[in-house]
Amino acid sequence: MFPANVLRALWAAVCSAFLVAAVAAPACQPGLRVALDTFGSFYFQSNGRSVGIDVDVFDALSQRLHCPVDIQNESVVRAVRRIELGEADASAHKFADAERARFAWLVPYVREVAVILVRKDVAGRGAAGLLADGQSLLGVGKSWQYGKPVYDDFAAQMRARGRTVVAADADEMFSWLQSGRIQMLITSSGVYQRYLRPEDLRRYRIEEWGLDTPDPVLNLMLSQKTVDDALLGRVVRALRDMRADGSLRRIVGRYVPPGDVERMLAP
Repeated sequence: MFPANVLRALWAAVCSAFLVAAVAAPACQPGLRVALDTFGSFYFQSNGRSVGIDVDVFDALSQRLHCPVDIQNESVVRAVRRIELGEADASAHKFADAERARFAWLVPYVREVAVILVRKDVAGRGAAGLLADGQSLLGVGKSWQYGKPVYDDFAAQMRARGRTVVAADADEMFSWLQSGRIQMLITSSGVYQRYLRPEDLRRYRIEEWGLDTPDPVLNLMLSQKTVDDALLGRVVRALRDMRADGSLRRIVGRYVPPGDVERMLAP
């Protein structure tokens, strides 16, 4: 029989261990809260269901990690803010920057093939030509980044000239493009093909700039407040395995043209 003081010490140690375990419990106990914003083929609604590349990626991660996933629809600003506050555990299709790295783990999973879509009745071509045009407007989103300096610089210069229009989301942006309120936007095939039919596309030309720079990397964003090192490691390993066994390629191939699949999965 242990003395009373030893029993009390053992009980305190057990309680302390349970408390530490509770604090350090990874986010997939009991589930992973995923905040996604609408973004072309990465995330959209179809017949009342959430679908897209990111939905399929998180479904695959759920199976591999034995971790239930709850996908929640948010604006891009709200999704990032919820990650920062620890109100959501994960998001997707985000560029890395120093501010986001302050509160989130950023795990690469695909690249984005960025282009600029311009109405054919706009005479200017290339960044210099479109800047010199003087009339055409560029659609942008609040705090949107494009991942390539040539596009980010162009957007900044257009903004400085008062020639940008800020849309709430991609739905509004493409509505403005088709109505003629804006004449151009920076996007990718995985996005514009969700909004424009082949006959619609004939009204636009597609320019790709910065061919001498790599396609920008898109990341899963995991909250540092709720995702511990152990879960982060499991996610990284699962994504690596998905790439190695072809699962990630099959997911991306469901939504984008074959020519873009190779570029999106480039190392």
